[in-house]
Amino acid sequence: MNLKRNADGIVDGIEDADRDGSFDDGPETDPNNPDTDGDRLCDGSRSVVDVCFAGEDTDNNGQQGEDETDPRRADTDNDAINDGVEVLDGNYPGSGEGSVDNDDDREGHQTDPLNPDSDGDGLTDGEEDLRRDGDKDEDETDPTDPTDGNPIQEPEPTLPPPVIERDLQIAGSAAWTGCSQSDGRPSALAALALVLALRRRRFATRI
Repeated sequence: MNLKRNADGIVDGIEDADRDGSFDDGPETDPNNPDTDGDRLCDGSRSVVDVCFAGEDTDNNGQQGEDETDPRRADTDNDAINDGVEVLDGNYPGSGEGSVDNDDDREGHQTDPLNPDSDGDGLTDGEEDLRRDGDKDEDETDPTDPTDGNPIQEPEPTLPPPVIERDLQIAGSAAWTGCSQSDGRPSALAALALVLALRRRRFATRI
């Protein structure tokens, strides 16, 4: 009995979960196709020459683990970049402080196929790599560099200074007790006090 038809590492009985001899799109992987979702990553832990690279379900148990991509979905984290591009092709500069690298063994910096916003800057990886091809072009930002893709923040609105009420002091007026000036013009009482003060001064000079 042939337990493995497509050489991806997962036995047919696990791929065909209900064992009805047919591929059910969605809950199952295809036992006749080593790369069910067509993302260039094999469904299981083994590579298939000229078809796909190992692999997504790395423990070959038919279940997606926390650290595994989904062999039934080409874009596991739904960031608009194919899993195969993130795992196999990604090569970003990652030159800013706090840049991330999902694969230290490869050249350049790679995004995380399980995280739609690898660098945590508020933009999905696909919003930064507009062509979704794994490298940074001149009109794109770097999805591995949090300093490169920060959304533009609107400045805080500037409020006008508060209106300050001040007392208008009239020098030389014994009768003056003070008045409020809020609109830049003295009140009638302040004008009268000023006139009385001037008359007293003129009378005092005559004596």
